[in-house]
Amino acid sequence: MQSIRIRQWFRAPVETVFEHFSRHDTLSELWPGRFVRVRAGEDEPDGTGSVREVRLPGLRFREQVTEFRRPELIGYRIVSRVPLITHHYGVMRFSPEGRGTLLDYRIELDARAGTAPLISQALERALKPGIRRLAASYE
Repeated sequence: MQSIRIRQWFRAPVETVFEHFSRHDTLSELWPGRFVRVRAGEDEPDGTGSVREVRLPGLRFREQVTEFRRPELIGYRIVSRVPLITHHYGVMRFSPEGRGTLLDYRIELDARAGTAPLISQALERALKPGIRRLAASYE
């Protein structure tokens, strides 16, 4: 099992940062793929129980929001088959820090044939720049 941890500070209130990460349609700004809601959540369209399809060149898979506590936490897991990946769970925690917000984003990942370290590295390299760009946009 591999884990990824990305911590990023934003010069914006918790509610603002949470809103950006909680909406499926804005996640495309952070990740090189397209996110489309395919099922609405129980209490909010993109909240607990909602399912989004992630569309990348040559690959589509679905993620389900498993935890949603506004404005502090979003948890999700992959619910469709993805080549090589056997487990993927992510949780984003948002907390006030100074005059802004600290995002603590953790992903646990497991994959077949010893590929988890490579997939984990690629995923982290894909996520960090988008998160940093969003943080810089609040400067």
